[in-house]
This record gives sequence, structure tokens and C-alpha cells, in this order.
Amino acid sequence: MKKGNGFTIIELMVTLAIGSILLGISTMNLLAIHNAKESSVLKLTSFIKNARSKAISETRAIRVIPTADNSLIYMAAENCSSPYPDDWNATNESLILDQGSNIYSITDKSIVEPIKSDFQNWSGVCFSNKGYSNSNVIIAIEDRYSQGTSLLEVFLGGGVKVI
Repeated sequence: MKKGNGFTIIELMVTLAIGSILLGISTMNLLAIHNAKESSVLKLTSFIKNARSKAISETRAIRVIPTADNSLIYMAAENCSSPYPDDWNATNESLILDQGSNIYSITDKSIVEPIKSDFQNWSGVCFSNKGYSNSNVIIAIEDRYSQGTSLLEVFLGGGVKVI
């Protein structure tokens, strides 16, 4: 009898099973891309860390301030105690968070609902030329669509942590 050169049913089933597992894993990884809150948290963390690096590399103070509910900019001056906004110069760096994400400054980690700060009076986070933050700041990022809130803390030493 002549033996066929094709694949057995077992080989085909194993191949389909491996393919479906890989497809499932890639689909789950793509779902995270559409989460506005998580994407905004990652962007804001990176933006603040970049501001700290810029302050150290340029040996001048860099202040991260909100310009609207979902955007921030860098401003630069000689030091953090320079009169704000008189002695501060805007830089080209800015961040616009994903649509549906809002930024709030809050006073206490235990507060469930973030307090909306008056952005006209909030001077933001300032990093000295050595990379130290001028104060411990907690920033809340709220997603209007999923009603979820993430907290981001900027420490005095300049570190950033998602709470």
C-alpha cells in the first residue's frame, strides 16, 4: 500500500490549537491599548520623569504645570523659588492625555473622589537642578468613560510611583 504524504489529523489539531492560543494572547495585549486611563498614567509618568531628567541635564529648574484638564507643559527657570509665572519660560515640551482622561491634584491618598484643584492657582511640580521635587504631590488621573481613577505620587526625592 502506498502511504500518503499529507498531515495527520493530530498534527492539524495541534497546529490550530497553538495558533488559537497565540491569537488569544495577542488580542488580550491589544485590549490594553484602548484603555485611556492606563495609557494616560504611563504618558504622565514618562513626562514627569523626563522633566526631572531635563532639570538635571540642563542644571535649571523645570516645572510641570497643567494648562487644561488633560494637558501639561514644562516651564524653566533658574530655581524653583523664582516668582511664578514671571520668571518662568515656556519650553516646547507638552503632553496631551488621551481623550476622556482628566488630571486633578489631590491632598490625601485616602480621598476616594479626587478634589479638583484650581489649575490657575496650582503651580505644579517643580524639579530643582539636582532633580529634587519641591513637594510631595499626588496627582489623580480620572477616566470619564470607565469612571476609574489612578493615583500618581511624585516624591520629594524626584521619584514617581503609581499608587
